[in-house]
Amino acid sequence: MLLAEEGKIPPLTVEKENQTVVHLSYLDGLRALAAMYVVVHHAGRQVTDVFKNKVALKMYFVAWFGHNAVDVFIVLSGFCLMLPVVRNNGVLKGSAKEFYIKRAKRILPTYYIAAAFSMLLIVTLIDNNTNSYWHSTSPVTGWDLFTHFTLIQDIFPNSVAKINYAFWSISVEWRIYFLFPLLVWCAAKWGSLRTTFTTIVLSVGLAALLTNSNLNINLDKNGINPHYIGLFSLGMLAAQISYSNKDIFVRLRNFKYWKTAFFCARCFILRSLFYKRKMDIY
Repeated sequence: MLLAEEGKIPPLTVEKENQTVVHLSYLDGLRALAAMYVVVHHAGRQVTDVFKNKVALKMYFVAWFGHNAVDVFIVLSGFCLMLPVVRNNGVLKGSAKEFYIKRAKRILPTYYIAAAFSMLLIVTLIDNNTNSYWHSTSPVTGWDLFTHFTLIQDIFPNSVAKINYAFWSISVEWRIYFLFPLLVWCAAKWGSLRTTFTTIVLSVGLAALLTNSNLNINLDKNGINPHYIGLFSLGMLAAQISYSNKDIFVRLRNFKYWKTAFFCARCFILRSLFYKRKMDIY
């Protein structure tokens, strides 16, 4: 019997007004927590001489790992985009072109409005020395406008922080979306486990290959972050393990030692993060 049927995980589909829809409330909660963590992270970094301000210092250390909250968003993005594919027996609903158009309608209008508002702030307020991280957003050149309009600003070290230094993650995720139809096709043709493993290896290899280039790699800050492609594919795989009816995923879903595996992984990740923070401080 599937775990969804046993009530151990939320059902993938629910009936609402004679329509089958997908809404998993816990995903909204995870997004909200990650978003709030990023807000606190950025707020703490705006304080001048943070080590002399007790409140800001607490915010700074509690939300030190703001960049890693973006990792959570990337995984959740892969998970959420894969759910309709799982419901459609592992096939992308519609064409790749239709998928790209839907993504563009969802992301680009809000992004361009936010970019325009950021430019207004630069012209009126931020262009003066604010003595904060926002001062890095100016001056803005024609090249900066072009890279932000085409969402390639994260590739270039001199452009990534311009206009709005938080926009780098949008361009990273936007580029990953172009790979989604290909990843779905590969999963259907060669299997999800093999596709995920290959994607992780290639994304890490790409990061290593580009390390000595002039591009803005910067794996723990606002750079290209090629390894996010691997994280995205892990989110896709998690959706299949959670909800697919295929035998291999049912067996994985019924694996007895998931809690033990997650506990060990959590301990390793937390230990690594706190070690990194210690190294960053000293």
